[in-house]
This record gives sequence, structure tokens and C-alpha cells, in this order.
Amino acid sequence: MTEQSPLSPAEAKQRFLLFVVVRLAGLAALGTGLFRAQHGLTIVSGLLIVVGMASLFLRPKLLGLLGRRR
Repeated sequence: MTEQSPLSPAEAKQRFLLFVVVRLAGLAALGTGLFRAQHGLTIVSGLLIVVGMASLFLRPKLLGLLGRRR
């Protein structure tokens, strides 16, 4: 396997910011979906809930923020 070079501080900061934005957007989608589903589940509210829950499975490793363990 090839060893990844460490990220520059600017690149790491950018990827971390992307991670935080995706996580917050997912939580907002989940909250909106749950709010809309109070009076009955619709396609839109169900989709928002699924997207919000899927965003919670995003890990920093998927964005290359964590290095390999030695």
C-alpha cells in the first residue's frame, strides 16, 4: 500500500470544516424531518430523516483527517 503524505494545516482545516458543515446539515435535515413527521410520515419527511441519519455515519477518517495507526 502507498503511504499517505500528511495534510497541510490549511488542507486539514478545510476538510474538518467540511466535516462539521456536513454533520450540522445532517442534524438539521434530521430535525426538520422529525418535525414534519409529527402529523404523519410523508415522502419528504421520510427522506429528510434518512438523509439526516446517514450523515451521522460520516467519520473523519472518510475525509482523510485521521492518519493510519502505527
